[in-house]
Amino acid sequence: MKELKVASPAKLNLYLKVIGKLPKGFHKIVTIFERINLCDKIIFKLSADGKIHISSNQKDLPLDKRNLVFQAAQSLKNKYHIKQGVNIFIEKNIPVASGLGGGSSNAASTLLGLNRLWKLGLTQKQLLKYAQRLGADVAFFITKTRFAIGLNRGDKIISLKRKKKLIHILIIPKIKIYARDIYAKFDQLSLKLTKRGQDAKILSYILKNKDFSLSKNIIYNELEKVTLKAYPIVQRAKTRLEDLGLDFVLMSGKGPAIFAIIKARKEAISLFNKLDKNTIGRIYLVETY
Repeated sequence: MKELKVASPAKLNLYLKVIGKLPKGFHKIVTIFERINLCDKIIFKLSADGKIHISSNQKDLPLDKRNLVFQAAQSLKNKYHIKQGVNIFIEKNIPVASGLGGGSSNAASTLLGLNRLWKLGLTQKQLLKYAQRLGADVAFFITKTRFAIGLNRGDKIISLKRKKKLIHILIIPKIKIYARDIYAKFDQLSLKLTKRGQDAKILSYILKNKDFSLSKNIIYNELEKVTLKAYPIVQRAKTRLEDLGLDFVLMSGKGPAIFAIIKARKEAISLFNKLDKNTIGRIYLVETY
């Protein structure tokens, strides 16, 4: 096998709460991930020059060691003394810095893809170690589970089972927001950190009821109060969905992506068609992947 194409899906955070601080300035969180069918595509081609080359249809995407894809490929190449090079093309469909985990997903897809292309034979447990070093959300995409609880930085993953897919209208405002900025604002505002015990009932419920149902206790994002205040366009996107009469509207991660959960596909399509697609940002109809 000299070439490999893989899908690199986005994620939503159905729940996100900050519960403490970790060494090196990281924040300890509890989150619930959902994988969705908005995907990038990554193409890997072996090369004889022994180097890692990255290209993309996204003009402002860094193509050097700043890119998690490069870091993922380099970590495997160095560890296992791989002499072959690889050309990696990233077809971006997930907006950069949108709160949907596109970069983390790309890194995970690179670990999974090169494990196959370079015939390394690494287990999921082994790949998770590399994922955890690369970034907080990378581990979730290694597991290939539809839903999961994320602990610690979000890199300790507990897979969840839910038979029914969720359907969403997703609005991505035309701005980039970076995690370091939102967490810095979170700290500056001296927001009270939630005690771990206050999450215990929610986590216990989800783990006992594998096909978990949705409720106001589950659909929550503590970072919203920071992002919505700092970026009015994100608030406008949320209001746009709430004005449709939807009960579950939430920001994903640190934003700016805002999504709604809709019970029936027919209703979702009808509401999606009512939205003006040329204002605020890009609008998608997506579902669990």
